Amino acid sequence: MSTVSAIPIIYNPAAKSARSSHREAQLSALSPRVQLVPTTCAGDATRIATELVQEGATTIVAAGGDGTINEVVKGIAACGDAAKDVHLGVLPVGTANVFAQELGLPMLEMGLPGLGMHRCWKIIESGATRRVDVWTGNDMPFIQLAGIGFDAAVINETSWEQKKIAGPLSYLMNAVRIFGESHENVTVTSNALAAPLQGAFVLIGNGQRYGGPMRFFPEAANDDGLLDVMVFKKQEIPALLKFFAAVGTGQIPKSGNDFEFFRCHSLDISAEGQVPFELDGELCGTTPVAIRHAGTINVKVPAKKSNVDL
Repeated sequence: MSTVSAIPIIYNPAAKSARSSHREAQLSALSPRVQLVPTTCAGDATRIATELVQEGATTIVAAGGDGTINEVVKGIAACGDAAKDVHLGVLPVGTANVFAQELGLPMLEMGLPGLGMHRCWKIIESGATRRVDVWTGNDMPFIQLAGIGFDAAVINETSWEQKKIAGPLSYLMNAVRIFGESHENVTVTSNALAAPLQGAFVLIGNGQRYGGPMRFFPEAANDDGLLDVMVFKKQEIPALLKFFAAVGTGQIPKSGNDFEFFRCHSLDISAEGQVPFELDGELCGTTPVAIRHAGTINVKVPAKKSNVDL
C-alpha cells in the first residue's frame, strides 16, 4: 500500500460537508508524496494504520478530527516495537480538533483552510518530533482525554447531523439539555489517592485542552507520564459555573466542596450501575473502566526554533 517516498494520508471521504467538498483535491495538492488512503467504515483507519506500519511506512497522517486520530493511534500502537520509528502527522479537519490544538497546529477551518493545511503539511515534512504518552481505558488507546459520566452522555446524545450543522456548539446544546437529568455517582480509586473519591463525573486530561481551546488542565503535559484528573463531586449548575470561571482565569482549585484534582499514573472508576465513558471524544463503553499508561508515540509538532515557514 505504501512506497518509500510516499506519505499516506488516512481520511474519511464520507465525513465531508459542503465547506469541505474539495477536501480530497486539497489533500492531493499538498505534495507529490501524498498517498490518499480513504476509509470505508468505522474502525477502518485502525486497520489501515496497522497495515501501513507492517508495510514499512515511517510517517502516517490522520486527516480528520479526534476520532480519526484516535483510530490511527490504535493502529500504530497495536504494532508495538515495530512502530517505534513511525511518526504520526495530523491534518485537523474535524469538529473540535482538541489534540491538534494541543500540539499547536494551525487550525484549517479558520481563515483560509488551504493555507492552514499547507502549514500543517510543512510541519509533517520538516517539523519537530514529540514522544506523546498513550493511555488505555479498558485496553482501548487514547491520546488526549477521557471522561466518565456527564461528558460521555453528551457525546452519546450528539449526532453526526448535529455536528455538521452546529459544529462544536452541538455539544454545548446537548450539555445544557441533559445536565439536570438524573445520574449515578462513580467511585474513583488510584495509588495517588489516600482513599477512594466519590463523584458525579470525572474528566481526565493527557494534555491541557478539553473540548476545544479551553484549558481544563493548565499544568498538564502530554509527555510526562502522568494524567491530570478532575472529579466533580456534584452535577449542579453552580459547581459547573464555578469551574468554567476558574478555567477562564487559569486558576483552577486543586480541591474544594465541588471538585477534587489529582495527578496519577493509573486509576480505576466504578459504579453500582453502568455509567458511560468516552476516550478522545468517542463513546467506548460503560463502567468499570481501568485507565493505564501504554507507552508513547512519535508525533510531528511545530519546531520551537524552526526552519518551517509558518
